[in-house]
Amino acid sequence: MAKESIKVVANQGKENEVSAQIVIEMPQTLKELVEAFGEEIVVAKLKQKVHIDAVNCARTKLAAGTKPEDVVKFMATWKPEVIGPKMSAEDKALSNFTKLSPEARKAVLNKLKDLVK
Repeated sequence: MAKESIKVVANQGKENEVSAQIVIEMPQTLKELVEAFGEEIVVAKLKQKVHIDAVNCARTKLAAGTKPEDVVKFMATWKPEVIGPKMSAEDKALSNFTKLSPEARKAVLNKLKDLVK
């Protein structure tokens, strides 16, 4: 098992925003997961996550204009996949900001200044 540090934020962007940096023991293998949580929990949690991922995949395809019958065909052979860690909202904003032209950066900064007044 390895220790995993997770930043947890509640009420993000609101006056009463609060956060905590938590550390949990995170099993690294299937064997460790079953030993730590039990097979029933591991299977149930995985089934929940696969269900959510399938819904999100189908929803994304539908929102992008894929015909429903094509989504049905695609999902008939769909399998979940491993993706990298998601960027925090702050990191994503900074990454996108650095891609802007100098003029666009100035405009965004002016809008942000108006928001914090």
